[in-house]
Amino acid sequence: QYIIDSFNSKKEIEGTIINIKDFGIFVEIQNSYDVLIPISECSWKKISKNDITNHFRLGDKIKFQIIEFNKKNKNIVGSIKITTDSPEKEFAKNNSNKVLEVLFRKELENIYLGITNTGLKVVMSKKDISWDKSNCEISLKNRYNVKLIGLSSMEDTLRVSLKHNSENPWNIFKEKYKKGDKYPDLKIISIDDFGLLVDEYEHCKAVIPKSYLDEEFKAASKVGSSISGIVEKYDDKNQKIIINQKKLEKIRQEEAINSFNKSQVEFKSTLGDLLKNKFNG
Repeated sequence: QYIIDSFNSKKEIEGTIINIKDFGIFVEIQNSYDVLIPISECSWKKISKNDITNHFRLGDKIKFQIIEFNKKNKNIVGSIKITTDSPEKEFAKNNSNKVLEVLFRKELENIYLGITNTGLKVVMSKKDISWDKSNCEISLKNRYNVKLIGLSSMEDTLRVSLKHNSENPWNIFKEKYKKGDKYPDLKIISIDDFGLLVDEYEHCKAVIPKSYLDEEFKAASKVGSSISGIVEKYDDKNQKIIINQKKLEKIRQEEAINSFNKSQVEFKSTLGDLLKNKFNG
């Protein structure tokens, strides 16, 4: 029952080393049961099978946690390393956003695995290589300065990012183009089937789609000429600022009509006062 309770509660318990093998150690608890602690669970740092006797001695008391328990055949497996924080977890607690020098050694489908210059293990998602989504590769030969962004789910590997060394260009670009703001003097950089490119910053673009151009400007548009527009929306997925020339032109027409109507009212009011004063005089 002691073993069952310890396993269910993930309680740290103590035992005595009674045998040392190249694949792990055996620990006796309560003078009754033997627990196998595999070499992979003896420490967060890798221990070779030839070196295990330099880390443990017969008769030593050690603390561990039961991680597997088969009640039927009374097979019990324990872990020493799970009772302590990994060096990576300990480091992550006090070094948020720290810049680390890393050599990446292995590429998998969506991640790179590497090691810091102090021997800590790291993982980097390919999505964290660059703010430009088309750039998702690095060289395994080069060292990189990356930013610590957390701890992986494995708890013995740091999560790092190359792109977080700089601010997201998309956020900077959106600060320049606020939704609803009017831009009276945009220069046409290029023209394609989609529309007009009027500004770009790194991989971010400000564009006027052809559907947001009135017919007059659509026909007259050429590279280098000026055009006006109002920021319609953000295309966050493709990192594009969508600008509407047709909408701004309509707003300008409405403003001109309102201004003319207002001036007519003011003119009639002024003319009426002049006639009134003349007759009264």
